[in-house]
Amino acid sequence: MRMNGTQAAANSVAGSNGRFVNHDYPLAGKVAVLFGENTPAVRRMIPALAGRGSDIAVVCSRASFAPLAPLGAGVQSAGRRLVFVDKALQETAGGDQTIAAVLSKLGRIDVLIDLSVQGASGRSSGGHSLIN
Repeated sequence: MRMNGTQAAANSVAGSNGRFVNHDYPLAGKVAVLFGENTPAVRRMIPALAGRGSDIAVVCSRASFAPLAPLGAGVQSAGRRLVFVDKALQETAGGDQTIAAVLSKLGRIDVLIDLSVQGASGRSSGGHSLIN
C-alpha cells in the first residue's frame, strides 16, 4: 500500500536517537548483526537492511572492511549506522566478546543474519554461534 507523506509521518515516531523510524517495516529501529565477507549477498543485504530502518554490524575479516566501507554513505543517508567488527575477535576471544563489541557500538542486538559461506559450495559454515 502506498502512503502519502502525511500517512507515512503518522506511522513514524522519533526513535531514541532522534531519528524518525517508520513502523511499517518490522526491521525499523532494530540492530542487525550480519556475518559475511565482501560478497554480492552482503553488499545487497547492507542497503536493504538500512532501507528498512536497521542499524547494521558486519562481523567480517579486516580485509572486508575497506571494500564494504563505501556502503556506509548509503546507510547514513537512510539515517542508519554501519559498523564493522573483526571476526578474529570471535575466533580468538569467543562469542561473548563479539556480542560485547556489537553492544558497545550499537547498544543492542535484535537480528542475526549469517551470510558466511565455506568454499564454492555456498553452504553455510555454521561456525558462528554467539552462544558458547
